Amino acid sequence: LAKAGKIGIEMTEARWEVVRFLRLQYIEHGAAKARTLTTLLDERFADRGGRRYLYTLFPGGPITQASAIAGLPVPEDATDPSFGYSQ
Repeated sequence: LAKAGKIGIEMTEARWEVVRFLRLQYIEHGAAKARTLTTLLDERFADRGGRRYLYTLFPGGPITQASAIAGLPVPEDATDPSFGYSQ
């Protein structure tokens, strides 16, 4: 939660849903590539707009921001700007 506030993200239920999804993926499958996570998130939230919806929740990138907030390692291959790369 401190990480979310630090990057200017207020945690709503919609954002928690993404964070919980990423945590569950990590628990069940371990670390994944950014492209894999992007596909999984896009499919999971397709009914709400997929990737576009996710960027409304995490404007700095759903992979980098949501993973950081979830306390998960940000995938090493998330250096592509389309993943919301930040250091």
